[in-house]
Amino acid sequence: MNLEELSNPFPDENGTISWDQGAVMVALSAVPESIVDYVKDYGHLIGERIDLGELYVWISDHTVSAIAELLFPTKVGCTD
Repeated sequence: MNLEELSNPFPDENGTISWDQGAVMVALSAVPESIVDYVKDYGHLIGERIDLGELYVWISDHTVSAIAELLFPTKVGCTD
């Protein structure tokens, strides 16, 4: 099993991959816990094909958000 191939699937002629391939990409991404958000956002497409370019942007946005949360954690229970 080649994880590089799984994390970077080859799209079809329409630029899409299967929903399952997308789930594997997210699970192998820098923020694997975002699989929960993937199911929430793309769950209605189970069994369908999704746009690979759109998924790359989605994964990138989640990665940037996770990094921002690490650098600037939300203050809970604090008042100014």
